[in-house]
Amino acid sequence: MPREILELTIEKLVYPGRSLARHNGRAVFLDYGLPGERVKAEILRRRKGFLEGRLLEVVSPSTDRISARCPHFGTCGGCAYQDFSYEKQVQEKENLVRESLQKLGGFADPPVESIIPSPDTFYYRNKMEFSFADQNGKLVLGLHERGHFEKMFNVESCFLQSELSNQIVAFCRDYFTTSGLPGYNWHTHEGFLRFLVIREGKHWGEVMVALVTAKGETNLKAWAEELVQKFPQITSVLHLVNPTKAQVATGEEEIVLWGKPYIKEKIGKFVFFLSAKTFLQTNSRQTEKLYQTALEVCRLSGSENVLDLYCGAGTISLFVSPFAREVEGVEIVPEAIEMAGKNKKENSVENVRFILGEARKIAKQCRLEGRKFDRIIVDPPRAGLHPKVIRDVLPLGAEKIVYVSCNPTTFARDAKLFAEGGYQLKRVIPVDMYPHTFHVELVGLLEQNSN
Repeated sequence: MPREILELTIEKLVYPGRSLARHNGRAVFLDYGLPGERVKAEILRRRKGFLEGRLLEVVSPSTDRISARCPHFGTCGGCAYQDFSYEKQVQEKENLVRESLQKLGGFADPPVESIIPSPDTFYYRNKMEFSFADQNGKLVLGLHERGHFEKMFNVESCFLQSELSNQIVAFCRDYFTTSGLPGYNWHTHEGFLRFLVIREGKHWGEVMVALVTAKGETNLKAWAEELVQKFPQITSVLHLVNPTKAQVATGEEEIVLWGKPYIKEKIGKFVFFLSAKTFLQTNSRQTEKLYQTALEVCRLSGSENVLDLYCGAGTISLFVSPFAREVEGVEIVPEAIEMAGKNKKENSVENVRFILGEARKIAKQCRLEGRKFDRIIVDPPRAGLHPKVIRDVLPLGAEKIVYVSCNPTTFARDAKLFAEGGYQLKRVIPVDMYPHTFHVELVGLLEQNSN
């Protein structure tokens, strides 16, 4: 069958990380390409109502196109926009938030404010997960190829975390290649080495290295000792055992090979303990701006009772606590609640309590008990809120609901449900946490209608 090659003009960028063109009125989604560019593309799939293709050649480049800094750009599935000027990246992300609210939420003129750009565009990440693999009999330690989750490539240099992380990856690749320990095969589920996780506390420079493996009797003490001798900045080395087939960089068993089972990070005036399983936004400096934005839209006077759903390790709960009467944080992950309690004690906070439980069940319990809150903060995962959570949150009487979202499409869907339940979308502030990727965070403010 002959290849179908088209010459197209890119209209805009769309979520998640693709470009949009049109051919005879039909949408064409491509893997690359910048707004305004004339490109040649090969059509790979014809779907009902749209086409999918891959970029072959940029015929007429955008004036906003720049040279990507990373040698892996185009192969790696991480960065989508490194060849796009940063000023235009954030402008496109702001437009994406606005368009999501218009098309998916039904808001004709959504109150989207100017995006808050990241102070750092490179070396901003505090955590990276690198994958091991056995490919053609050779050990690979690196990242996933774009569009091929089962394929990895050796990372020689990544500009997202730190130069130290690049050196640690190179050391571990050489060490385990020599050791003969096999990388994990994703198809046969055989092999030992699965992931290498590097976590950094950017404020104090503490570093955690966690090796995730399949189950097996292997002494990794020698590796940990050589690693720390080579990189004395490392304060924690962990071995996590994941005996399941699930491709997740965590484990059911945790063994401390060196140092402590945690590192520390500082956000604003607060100190947070981070274990291997603790969730924290991966851009530490920008996280302070995100939390400060959430605090600002809360408009707390010191007399309010606040409910914080999906509180994780208590970061937002503690951040807003000096300005509220009482804060209740709800989280389903036991390790996160344990770390939240540790963070509360470390920061000498008295007006916060943490509850282990599913957000949906706790919200329902509060509704059935007739409890009321002045403010409700939600920071759900990418999938957004379950409709039953929204149903049970609505009767809790909060004057303001602050929604921290990492997915503008699910936020738009949920904001529509809140609007149907008697709330008005008053403010939406996009925050760029992840330069050069298609991801964008936002803080949304919903206020109860006066009637």
